[in-house]
Amino acid sequence: MNNAQRCLSSFHLSKHLTGNQRLWNAREEGQREHLKRGDRIRRRVGKREMINEGESGAYRNGGVKEYVAANYVRVLAKLDVLDAKNEKETAEGDFEDENGSGSKMNIYGHVATIDLSDANNKSEFLDEKFIRCLHEPVLIQNAFEKSRQGSASSWTLRKLLEAHEEEEKRTGGLFQTTVRVRMEDGVSSGNNGRRNAKAFVYAEQSHEAIRNRKFQPPSLTQQMPFANGLSRVLEYSGDGAYIQSELPSNLKDEMEHDYSRVFTSFENSEEFVESQPLRLWLSKRGSVSPLHFDASISTLTQLKGEKTFLLFAPFSGLSQCYLYPDWHPLRRRSQLSIDDERIRNGLRAYEATLSEGDVLIFPPRWLHHVESSNKTNYSVSITRRYIYNASSGVNTDTSYALRFAKWAKTRDKGTKALSRLYSSGMVNPDFPSRFNLAVIDLDEDGKCPKLCETKTFERNVQEKWKVCVKALSDRIVARTKNISSICVRGSIARGAAVDFESDCDLIVVFENERPNEQELQDLRSELEDVRAQEFPFAKKVDVRFEKNRDELNAEQLFTLATSSLCVSGEDIPKSSSRMAPVRTSNLTLLEDVDSAIENGSEKAMSWACKRCLRAAFESQKRTRFTREISRCCEIVCEEDYPKKKYEVGDLETALVIAVKGPKMVFGDAYWLEMSTALLKRLSNCILSAKI
Repeated sequence: MNNAQRCLSSFHLSKHLTGNQRLWNAREEGQREHLKRGDRIRRRVGKREMINEGESGAYRNGGVKEYVAANYVRVLAKLDVLDAKNEKETAEGDFEDENGSGSKMNIYGHVATIDLSDANNKSEFLDEKFIRCLHEPVLIQNAFEKSRQGSASSWTLRKLLEAHEEEEKRTGGLFQTTVRVRMEDGVSSGNNGRRNAKAFVYAEQSHEAIRNRKFQPPSLTQQMPFANGLSRVLEYSGDGAYIQSELPSNLKDEMEHDYSRVFTSFENSEEFVESQPLRLWLSKRGSVSPLHFDASISTLTQLKGEKTFLLFAPFSGLSQCYLYPDWHPLRRRSQLSIDDERIRNGLRAYEATLSEGDVLIFPPRWLHHVESSNKTNYSVSITRRYIYNASSGVNTDTSYALRFAKWAKTRDKGTKALSRLYSSGMVNPDFPSRFNLAVIDLDEDGKCPKLCETKTFERNVQEKWKVCVKALSDRIVARTKNISSICVRGSIARGAAVDFESDCDLIVVFENERPNEQELQDLRSELEDVRAQEFPFAKKVDVRFEKNRDELNAEQLFTLATSSLCVSGEDIPKSSSRMAPVRTSNLTLLEDVDSAIENGSEKAMSWACKRCLRAAFESQKRTRFTREISRCCEIVCEEDYPKKKYEVGDLETALVIAVKGPKMVFGDAYWLEMSTALLKRLSNCILSAKI
């Protein structure tokens, strides 16, 4: 018997695994002893070269080392220590690329997250309507039904091995596992031609250039028994691999029954057709799928370990990531790694980290870079993909949310996207002009002209609105004392009020102390009653009560000077000097956004979107001034989008939420989660871009 045969015989359970009864009486000690023995065998055989290693590297030509490694995996599984051994091998600390740079992609924002374990979440709304309106990635936590009872963790290596070997036995060896392995002389996947030892770059294996050996791909798929593939993934043989294979029938049946409502909604709808069935993805920690995009709707369920996605919107990403041309074997792949400066500086990443039981759904053509976390030694995921069946003709949904989703999926850049909102009727095209939402040019000193320099209350306010303001002003004077000045602001002051849409905005300044809050609240209620009975064309009455003029801050004085006219009392706007625009929204933006999210109401989210739009306008030095959110959005899109400060469509989405409300944009079910993600990434981006 030669050395190789002696090494192989050591795996025979009848001679080496059951011979020592003490191992069964002290299970843990026995497991440790067998692990050490297996490690010694694997190291001895690993020193020998593989026999008849053919070009394909398939199992039949895999040689002694791979055969031994596969049996080593089976031994560990039978001893029920395969998973425990790999958990002990988990590396500590974050993964760094092989160049040691430890560089990180600048994160634009996190993917919107919906947690189905939350009792307040209604998972029944996670239906085909939600999928149909989805225009950006969404992370659904605890979406895999069994994960809520802890069953996702049951997807162990032993379970996978036993299921695959059962299928191999049932089919007489016809069922094989698809394993992606790197080629020694393939195209590099790192910067400057340096090879990333953890990257697995997909190549179109049926491409003529690969079949004719004119192009050496960075990786190829090979068919082999699961145990052989697993031994390669765990690096017991070879230099690593990535299992990307069809599930065996028994696991497929389990997944079919245990998938969440997300996938049931796909299957129950004639609008979506499965383009790729359930597929297993098994990789070692740190394994990378470099930057690429898929042509279909992608879903990924994380069953073991963690995975981190960096996703990039197609509107700004596809033109800047240096894709291989469509005729190339690496089409749909980027020529650059994620750490290349052209990617880091040119693209904005949405981040999503999946834990066990989470599902990520993202639309077609979203670039993504995927990395298996270091927190566990391996990662197990299941993917499923769908395409939209445009010929089904079953969609009769004409909701605003669906119309908005169509705009979002095909939005243009900058002012073009905003123009399409108006031209498509998503926002009334007459909205800016009807309210005379003027943009004021600043003077040479950067100061804003006063409204009272060109307009007066008596001469310029529309007659019916003048009567309304006077009546409300008289009621205020009759009910309170020590009033210094009453001013009207907004569209009424500009002479551009619109029936049933304009508010009656009043500012009341007292000479010294103002009344207590209860008295002021009673007065507000009384004024609202007067409006409803006598002036129903006014949408509502909005009154701000301020202390004496000496205590007015810069923002209040600026508002009085630039957008208000005096109705009675001291003419504060006229006596004020010209002022430079006061930047206030930036100062409290994060606090405002956090407060709105904590409140969680539609009104709060719309208000926060308005704050974001004004803060975005204030973030840069301008030669113009406006407070109106639509004009703020127009100017920021015109001036800041070319500088790549914002993701295409985010500002326009904030405008629609501010005008229409979040439910109109995102639907009735998960508007809060989607709005929250938008506000967080937009506010962070605004503050990072401010002067």
